[in-house]
Amino acid sequence: MAQGRTEDFIRVLDLGPLVELLRNQLGPRALERVFSAQEVPLSLLDDPLQLIPLRDFCGLHEWAVRTAGDSSFGAELARSFTVEQLGPFGDFLYSGPTLGAMIRRASRALALNQTTGRVSVDVKNGTARYAFSTVLGSLVGKRYVGMRAISSLMSLARGYLGADWLPEKIEVEYGKSADALAYEAHFGVPVIYDSDAFALSFPCELLETRHPKPPQRRMTVRELAQRLRTLPPRTISGATRAVLAIRLLEGDGDIEGTASKLGLGPRTLQRRLREEGTSYRDMLSSVRLERAMSLLKESNDPIETIARSLGYAATSHFTRAFTQWTGEPPSRVRQQHRRTFERV
Repeated sequence: MAQGRTEDFIRVLDLGPLVELLRNQLGPRALERVFSAQEVPLSLLDDPLQLIPLRDFCGLHEWAVRTAGDSSFGAELARSFTVEQLGPFGDFLYSGPTLGAMIRRASRALALNQTTGRVSVDVKNGTARYAFSTVLGSLVGKRYVGMRAISSLMSLARGYLGADWLPEKIEVEYGKSADALAYEAHFGVPVIYDSDAFALSFPCELLETRHPKPPQRRMTVRELAQRLRTLPPRTISGATRAVLAIRLLEGDGDIEGTASKLGLGPRTLQRRLREEGTSYRDMLSSVRLERAMSLLKESNDPIETIARSLGYAATSHFTRAFTQWTGEPPSRVRQQHRRTFERV
C-alpha cells in the first residue's frame, strides 16, 4: 500500500456470485475452505453491507479458482453475476431512465460501495466507452475480480439493451493469460489487454436507450447512503476499525494480523494511527466494546462466552473494561435492554 493511502475496501454483497457458485458447484465444505484459506470468517456473509479489504476480496476469488482446480472456474465466476446481487445499488442504478443516466448514477454511487474506483463514459467518433477503473495493483486474484467487473458492466447495460446484447469490444487492465480463451469465448467479442480500465465500447446512440421497465420512483443518493449505514473508510483509523470488526467475529485482535490485512507492518500501522491521534490499543478496545454491546442486546450468549469471543483472557477483565466504558456492568445493560424490549 502506498505511503499515506488507506487500504481499499468493498462490500460483502459483491461476493454474491462467488459464494453462490462455490455452494452450487463445489458444496458448502469448499466454501468453508476458501474463506479459511484467506482467513476471512464465513459469518461475515450474514451482513452483506459490511465492508472488507479489497485484498481479501481478490484473495477469496483466487482461492476459489485454486480449490476448483480449474482455471475456467474464473470464467464461471464472471458468468454467474446478476444485477440482483447488487442489492440496493442495483435499485439505485436502475432508477436511471436511460443507459447514459444509469452510468452517471454508477459514477455517483461508487464512492458509497468501495474506497477507490471510477466509472465514466466517454464519447469519441460516434463510439461510447463505458469504463470502470480501480486500483488492483499486484493483488492476488485480481484477474478474476477484473473479469467479474466486466460482467457487471455488461449485465447493467443489458438491462437497457436486452439480454443478448454485445459490445463492439472489451478492454481489461491486465495482460493476456493462459485462460484468456475461456474468457474470450464467454464474452464473444474481441478482448483488448493491458488497458487503463475495464471497459465496453458501443455506438454512442445506445446511451439514449430507455429502460423497458422504469421504476415508479427514483432512488436518491441520500436514500442509498441511508440503506448502506456506513461508508468506506478514508483514514487509517477507519480502515483499522473496519478490519477489527471483521477479525473480532472470531475473537482475533492481534496487531500483526490486522496490519497484514491492511498491507502494512505493525510498526507502520502504529505510527500512522499515532499521526491520527489514536493507538491500536484504543482502537481494539473501542471495537471490542461496541461488539460487546451488540452481543449483549442481540444474543442470548452468556457473558462469559461473550468475553471469550472478544479475546478477553478472563470474564473479570471484560467486565472491568465494559464498566469503565459504559459506567455499568454488562449484566445490568442486558437486563435494562430486555426490560425495554418487553415494554415495547
